[in-house]
Amino acid sequence: MVSPVVVVIATCGKDRVELLLHRALASVKKQIDIIDRVVVVSDNDPGDDPPDFQSTIRSCFPNESDHEKVFLLPNTRTRRRSGTGAWK
Repeated sequence: MVSPVVVVIATCGKDRVELLLHRALASVKKQIDIIDRVVVVSDNDPGDDPPDFQSTIRSCFPNESDHEKVFLLPNTRTRRRSGTGAWK
């Protein structure tokens, strides 16, 4: 059995949306054929995500069939920990 391939990207801050869209998700888009799911975890405070953030994220993938693979998940636990060196 082949294990599913899931990409998880944590993001925080309105100033990092462009990096998310044009760097991280652009890289994922090039590999979408082998990816089963893309989960973007928003570490922003409630209401701080850009309007229609889920739609904006999905629009990075031109094939509508890929949209069902892409999810926005708000962090509802300990906020503001993305980018703090959890993998150091």
